[in-house]
Formats: sequence, C-alpha cells, structure tokens
Amino acid sequence: MGGSGGEADGEDEPWTWERAKAFADSCGELKARFINHFVSRPYNGHAYGPHDLAQLRRILSLDENAWPDTVLHEHTDTLVILTARAFVITPQEGAKIRLQRLNSKLLTPTRKLLMALQDEEFAREYVQDGSPLTEEDRQQLIESVTVFKANLEKHIAEIKDAGRRGKAWDSDLKDRFVTYVDWMCEFLDNNFEPKRAVDAGSEDHSHFGKCVYLLARPLKWSSDGIRPVGFDGAIRKHVDQWRSSIFRVAQELEDERNGRDGENPPPSSSM
Repeated sequence: MGGSGGEADGEDEPWTWERAKAFADSCGELKARFINHFVSRPYNGHAYGPHDLAQLRRILSLDENAWPDTVLHEHTDTLVILTARAFVITPQEGAKIRLQRLNSKLLTPTRKLLMALQDEEFAREYVQDGSPLTEEDRQQLIESVTVFKANLEKHIAEIKDAGRRGKAWDSDLKDRFVTYVDWMCEFLDNNFEPKRAVDAGSEDHSHFGKCVYLLARPLKWSSDGIRPVGFDGAIRKHVDQWRSSIFRVAQELEDERNGRDGENPPPSSSM
C-alpha cells in the first residue's frame, strides 16, 4: 500500500493522507470547534488522550520514539476534523423528508424556470433591444439550468434508491470514517493493509477493525452521544473494495506485461 509519501514524483499528486492533513491544517480556528463539538471528552484540546494513542501504537506496532503523542495528536486530530466536517455536511433526515424538500424547493422551481426560459414567445418580454439580457445570455442560462436540473434529478434518484434499500443516513459517513482511518494507518505504518476478521458478525478483530473502533469510540456519532455505533458493515465494504482494487491493478499490470511480450513473441522453431 501507499507509504508515507514525501515529495510527489513528477506530476503525481502527494499521497492521500498528506493532502487530507493539509486540508485539516488549513481549517485554522475551526479545528478546535470541530474537536470540541464532535469529541465526547477532548484531551487538552486534542481528540484523543495518551491512553488511546498508546493503544493505537500497540495495535500498529509503532515505535514511541518515532511516533510520540505530539506527532500522533496531529494525525488523529486530522482524522476527527475530516470526519466532523463530513458529519456537518451530511443530511441527517430520512429519505422521505429530503425528497420532499428537494422537490418542493429546488426541482419544481427549476423545471418552471427552465420552461419559462425555453418559451420563445415569453422571451420577447425580456430579450430585446436595450435589455441587459441578450439572446446569447438566454441560451447560456438555459444550458446552465438544464445541467443543474439533470444533476439534481440524478441526486434525487440516488436518494430514492438509498431509501428503497433502507440505507441509513450515516452509512456514507461511516464509509468515509473507515476510509480516513485506513489512510492514516497506512501513513503511520507503511506495511499496513486493511483486513477484516469478523467472528460470527461480531466486532471486527483484525488490526484494522481494532483501529476503527478505537478511534470511533470517543466521537459523538449519535445525537445523544451515548448509543454505540457499529462499523462491521463499513469495514467489510472497505476491505472488499480494497481487495478488488488490488486485484484490478495486478490484472492490469499482468495484461500490460503480456501485451509487451505479445509484441515481440519469441521466434518459432522450424522443422
């Protein structure tokens, strides 16, 4: 998996966790607000205390001299900032309420606006000599509103599909958190690979699962901050996707190798 990175090679982007941390560092004063709002009991302005960080080091077999609390605070705070931001922008209402609001406040008015803009007779009311809106402006506006309407309808269709599947409002949020944990763990341990070891559907007992539950424990996932939140499904999904990606890359490399060999096949022996 990806190492701790460093400088990008050529035009390659920096490694994922470095970009994530750079974003979190740019939050400035919001950092403290995110931590205080989303962490049950912050430790001296940080998301995790010495006990949590010591457990993280044990799970990942990290050297305390190389990864002291001061350094781990930076990375674990980043994890919480990313998660808190995702939490803030994630709608917490059910699919029915969200669909009603989107239809009444956005989709219906957008459709009416588009119909009005496309009405050639009505266009004479506002597109004429001396008008600030030209025919070119009208066509550009029609194009923009059409794209917006298509994107909005796609978004609504996704919400409907999630509602039919009984998808919980925080499902994507859990997926994001599990992904962030993977990024951070891979940064801290170059040899880290996300694995799962679920025992009869119970809590994941792999190193990856232990990290997820350890780092999720101090966070306010529910409205009352008390109810436990499970991540087994999100962990399974993430690991399966990771394995699929690894297999796909390996297959592409194998196909590329075979393709190069195919361009210069060995000479056939003649009888």
